[in-house]
Amino acid sequence: MSVPKEEIHRMIDDLPENKINQVKQYLKKLLEKKSIDEQWSEVLANPVYDDEPLTEEDMVAVKEALQDISEGRVESWEEFKRNNKI
Repeated sequence: MSVPKEEIHRMIDDLPENKINQVKQYLKKLLEKKSIDEQWSEVLANPVYDDEPLTEEDMVAVKEALQDISEGRVESWEEFKRNNKI
């Protein structure tokens, strides 16, 4: 599926200012000639600080995720890539 660059430009224009740096960092990673594993390892090793407070919805999602982890409902990175065709 091809996405016109104009659509991407509009999406970037619509982003709130506090998300621009995250997008810039992600795009820089995409432009590098590294494997998806290398890219994600770097992104995860250097997270961008999000200064927005957690919402009640966020807190519910975190609690659900922690419960999933404690009950073994997780998948390895290799399984995730295979299941999501990465």
